[in-house]
Amino acid sequence: MINNYYLLPEFTPARLQDLVLWFEPASFRGNTWYNLAPNYSDRNHGTAHGGVGLSTWHPQFPPALEFHAGDDYIELPLDIVFDDEMTIEILFELYNRSGYGRVLGGSNNKSHDIRTYVNDTKQFYFFTQNPSGSYNVYFYLDDWYIKTHGLWTWKYDSSADQTTLKAYKDGEFKQTTTFSGKVQLPNIYLRLGHWKTAGMKGKIYLVRFYHKVLSDAEIMHNYTHHPLYFLQRGIDSYDFIKRKKFYFL
Repeated sequence: MINNYYLLPEFTPARLQDLVLWFEPASFRGNTWYNLAPNYSDRNHGTAHGGVGLSTWHPQFPPALEFHAGDDYIELPLDIVFDDEMTIEILFELYNRSGYGRVLGGSNNKSHDIRTYVNDTKQFYFFTQNPSGSYNVYFYLDDWYIKTHGLWTWKYDSSADQTTLKAYKDGEFKQTTTFSGKVQLPNIYLRLGHWKTAGMKGKIYLVRFYHKVLSDAEIMHNYTHHPLYFLQRGIDSYDFIKRKKFYFL
């Protein structure tokens, strides 16, 4: 099993200096999802609640975190959230739409909120709300069950009194929206796999938070420098690593 493939140059994400949170399956131990971001590896860890477990997704890589709805979630530190710039990347799989399929959630009241979820009209949202209104970017899904993995990326950039919110899937730009004011970020909780009382059924494989906006080229780099990119093309990542003559335990 290749536990630390992400250390290889072929799989290293862009702009490591601006990563504040980086979770890989191999960094989950006990009740803690340890942060791999080089400048923050001594803090910003996630804490598991409920029955979060592990589930095999590929025989050559560590098991992904599995959520069973209910009270399964990973509590994230609020100090990873930034007011002006952020890029979020999550690689996950939903089993069904249970609890509106909450993948990421954070809130303290109706005017301070961010979350990602699948709703009852087969739309997958990144949603944010501030006192002047709610704003989102979304994708339509073919089915409630996301059968193929995808690297979903959201970024926002607040300059002066205007915010631009953009969404990407597998490195490709999908949708944007612009609105007045800044994102009003939560100050009570931020969770993976849960929002208030609504959870998700599925797996989460990868999470990254940058405190800067990545360029389109950097977003595409992160997709093409992940085993997902090779697996989607029928290329065995383990064989790829062996051909490069890297042998990691």
